Amino acid sequence: MVRELTVETANEQLEVDAAEIVQLEELRILGDVTFVIRRVTPPQMTRLHSLAVVNCTAEVADFVVDLPSLTELSIYNCGSTAVSMREPACAAQLLRLSISNPTMDTLTWIERCTSVTHLGLRKCTFEINLRLLSEVPHLTTLDTSESDLHHLHGLQRCMELGKIDATRCSR
Repeated sequence: MVRELTVETANEQLEVDAAEIVQLEELRILGDVTFVIRRVTPPQMTRLHSLAVVNCTAEVADFVVDLPSLTELSIYNCGSTAVSMREPACAAQLLRLSISNPTMDTLTWIERCTSVTHLGLRKCTFEINLRLLSEVPHLTTLDTSESDLHHLHGLQRCMELGKIDATRCSR
């Protein structure tokens, strides 16, 4: 039985049976994932706790938001298309969230994930007021690698409030 899967192209995955996909615990998608969406509905994937998506589309955002058991989610090079404005099904148990190229929509979405303890906002290229993160009650680690610190207003204040114990920031 397959527990981990890395998909680089849609055609590669066609050999994996849909019944095996629903048993996955870890999934890394490095491109088009519409094949997964067509073959399996997210509520069936009750064992999936870790998902990494690279270069995804708006269609994938709806797929991601419906996954009920995620505790780890990484979204890279997807921009705002990766963020659905609906409440994530995994909001209550998502512990680690990493997003590159975050947008204001991304922050709004993050605020709904109230259990997050480790947050990565990588490659932040516009101004974000981190005071918005005060809505994330359990946040202890913020990874801002590859971000310019002058874009992250309120970082010092978040640390003073005890919201963040450790940060990784690029210079």
